[in-house]
Amino acid sequence: MIFYKIKKIFSVLFSKKIDGKYKILRILGLKITLRNWSHYDRLLMDCAEKVSFFERAFRENLHACSSFDVRRNSVLVIEANNVHGAVVPGYVRYFLDLGYNVDVFLRPKVYDSAPMCRLKNDKIRVMALPITMLRQLFESGQGLNEYKKIFFTSHFIYEWLDNGASPTIFNHFPALKKYLAKLTVVEHHFERIDAELLRQDKVITLADFNGENERSVSVVPASFGDVRVTPKSAGSPVIFIVVGEISEKHRNYSLLINTVWKLHQKGITNFMITIIGRGELDDIPKEIKRYFNIKGSVDFPTLYEAMEDADFFLPLLDPQNHHHRRYLTTGISGSFLLVYGFRKPCLIQETFAVKYGLSGENSLVHHSGKDFIKVMTRAIDMSQAEYASLQTGLERLTRGIYARSLETLKRILGDGNVLSCID
Repeated sequence: MIFYKIKKIFSVLFSKKIDGKYKILRILGLKITLRNWSHYDRLLMDCAEKVSFFERAFRENLHACSSFDVRRNSVLVIEANNVHGAVVPGYVRYFLDLGYNVDVFLRPKVYDSAPMCRLKNDKIRVMALPITMLRQLFESGQGLNEYKKIFFTSHFIYEWLDNGASPTIFNHFPALKKYLAKLTVVEHHFERIDAELLRQDKVITLADFNGENERSVSVVPASFGDVRVTPKSAGSPVIFIVVGEISEKHRNYSLLINTVWKLHQKGITNFMITIIGRGELDDIPKEIKRYFNIKGSVDFPTLYEAMEDADFFLPLLDPQNHHHRRYLTTGISGSFLLVYGFRKPCLIQETFAVKYGLSGENSLVHHSGKDFIKVMTRAIDMSQAEYASLQTGLERLTRGIYARSLETLKRILGDGNVLSCID
């Protein structure tokens, strides 16, 4: 990946250390004093982004939007973070179904990870822009008035500003306020939702966190493009998949390891666990390491292939873990987007199952950690016919989510007609 290679080079050329109360950055022998390390991290990121962008511009004959013509009836979709790439194809799909042309601007790191690789359409154009160039774009206003809508897939940007301001898109791009009339933002943190944007119907969430009598702002990006909905493996080990950061804060890995150990002791061996995500899983007993295939961080093409190869998804959420309870009240786990998008039956604790529309018709639901070994055993032994029935239930659930989300997005955008139907 271009971005990662260049960032590694810059991390070698740049060094940092503390000298008394000062923070010293050395760049090719030049010494610069900084107030805090966030300046260094931002400089490193900006340099890597700019160099990777211009290398790509030269190679692909892209010219930093200088000759970028906005097509009629277009929306601009922007992910200004170096994360959240997984939600982009789902939101682009909605705009396609509303009849728009879609231009997508991504940070170079997300662009290189290729979240849009399965969503191909002549109405879509995808470009990489460093955050500094996004800022310049809004300051210049070049072509922005020609877009029908401007859609940010993140409200907060996870890079603090020098003045310590709350890092929303409006803090990073002050000129953006000029385009508020055509702006919609996605809020990933419901506890930090902007009340004024909510009042103006300019904010959406990835799941429904409003009260029963409040208007829904949920638009779930549960589509990844052209994916294969695959049947259960026949005559080979059953593959379970876990996706996301490897930590107890995000997933109950202790439960998984203990359950695999118990299955091994019972002589149940025809299964594998694929794990995708950053982090280390060091405490796996050597006797059961052969059941784990830890791939680490991967790009989206690799992730999508692994999802198609897997049989069951493991969210590994525990309602007793206060970190996990966020996925019941203020945020959604990307695990559920993958479950919906790939029609992949999951093994899910019942509290989270209720929240996300999952039940015995489309998933394997367990009450507590003590029941987890039962649902894993059932998954391993499940017939292809029963598995297909669960996928049919997931198909029905996902189509309903899509239809409701599309109606919500139409209301927020002020669009009256859908120009293409749900596949």
